[in-house]
Amino acid sequence: MLKTVKVLIVDDERLVRISIKKLVDWDKLGAEVIAEAKNVQEAMEKVNLLGPDIVITDMKMPGIDGAAFMELLARDFPQIKIIVISGYDDFVYMRSAIKNKAVDYIMKPIDKAQLNNAISNAIDEINHVKKDYDSLTREKLVIGEKIERIMLEKRLNELLNDGRISKSEIVKDKSLSMLYRKNLKYVFLLFKFFNIHYICKNNFNCDYNEMTLRICECIDSCIENKNKIVFKKEHSFSEFCIIIGYGKSAENDRITESAALLAEKIDKNVSSQLNLKSIAGVSNIHNSFDALGTMYQESLFALMHINIKDSAIISFYDKSVKQISKHVNIIENGNKWGIAIESGNCIMVKNLLNEALGILMEKSVICPQDIINLYREIFYYVERTLRKLNLETIDAKIDDLLDEDYLVLIFIEAVKQGKLTFPEVNRIIMERLEQCIEKVLLSKRMKTHSNLYEVKDFIDKYYYEDITLEKLSSMFHFSKGYLSRAFKDEFGQNISSYITNVRLNNAMEYLQQGNLKISEIMRLTGFNSLNYFCKVFKKRFGKTPSKVKSQECSGL
Repeated sequence: MLKTVKVLIVDDERLVRISIKKLVDWDKLGAEVIAEAKNVQEAMEKVNLLGPDIVITDMKMPGIDGAAFMELLARDFPQIKIIVISGYDDFVYMRSAIKNKAVDYIMKPIDKAQLNNAISNAIDEINHVKKDYDSLTREKLVIGEKIERIMLEKRLNELLNDGRISKSEIVKDKSLSMLYRKNLKYVFLLFKFFNIHYICKNNFNCDYNEMTLRICECIDSCIENKNKIVFKKEHSFSEFCIIIGYGKSAENDRITESAALLAEKIDKNVSSQLNLKSIAGVSNIHNSFDALGTMYQESLFALMHINIKDSAIISFYDKSVKQISKHVNIIENGNKWGIAIESGNCIMVKNLLNEALGILMEKSVICPQDIINLYREIFYYVERTLRKLNLETIDAKIDDLLDEDYLVLIFIEAVKQGKLTFPEVNRIIMERLEQCIEKVLLSKRMKTHSNLYEVKDFIDKYYYEDITLEKLSSMFHFSKGYLSRAFKDEFGQNISSYITNVRLNNAMEYLQQGNLKISEIMRLTGFNSLNYFCKVFKKRFGKTPSKVKSQECSGL
């Protein structure tokens, strides 16, 4: 029977230590946390005292840092398996993790599946569990190739954003320095995978890092040109970038043709290997690697303006793309959307959505950006209406992005199949719209409930005045019919009966005091006819006002 594996957690933040303990299924893995430490000095004391099998350590801590800690463990306790927790930018620490043979390098925020998998791998190594060659190779890539790819991705994304990496740093990186040569022409391909979240959830157990590695491998295997770099766009799950360098003597037409063939090859390979659906945009050809940011923007523009009505999955940044890029509002009258949402009218909202999709389909050119624009236009008017009603707007920005990606995917597939209706598009957008309508209706119900009690309180307080249904409906902004029905539903009696009962109850109190005439009590309680007052009083209490008054005076 295998022994329970002992784990030490080292991190200066108490909440991170708590989080690590909660994220791991310790019993299932056959492991237990024997101690925690908030710095390296305390950690070394517990290593000497308790002899842990696994150490999970942060890198940035006060005093001695994680890199030095790993050096100590590698030198004095080589049998201990190390799992590193750290931030995205710690390139020095990544190299230290590789050097000291860490089992895994996990970036914050900590992914539950990745952490459990890392601990499982460490336990397998401790217990000398044999694995097949392919599986073992995959695990080693997690610490080697994956970390190197992270470092390269970070540098390239910085170059895409604002070119902060200096030329001296580029030269130090083997992959970058190979591309950063003056005798090359460059082209940038941008792939967008529209069903990536579904595939990651079902095929990779929500491990985006593992899926990213597999996508990059699939893309990389399609490219024969050695002057290449493949990486994921920062802050995007679905965008993957390819930079390829061609010799200066290569003709531009040949480069364009080569890029088109490559895009088709990548699309087929990733689709067959991972079941991912994609479209691609290609930049203009540039003579300098310094134009990297421009190349990315061009490829993104091309990708988002590919004509869905065509069968191609690739678009080039050229004059024809620029001509179709002019944005046309699909929703011509946003006020109709506001009225439909504010009134909570689902049927009207569905009709408006069908009308908008119909207008979109009439366009000779439809591109992904059109679909995203339509989605954003609709929810612009929706959120404006919610703000007008002082309701919370939709707080689901990440979900919005997922919806947009998925909408584009199903729209592309529907158009290519020659469909003129889009039930799945309707379902996704209506699902979000119904959430908003429910907010409006709930607010109305709460407001109605509150206003009905205000009506009741007004009657209780001013029963002696000339109160009518018409007056109340005007004061509290209800229609007469609605107020009458809603009041009876809420309080079990209609408004006129309630007014009469309140007046009679107060009349009884006045009569019991015995110091007022019946005619005075009649006027004080809002009645205009003495005969009517006496009649309804007797019907309610079983005796006349004079009988009650005489009984009170006689002390009966």
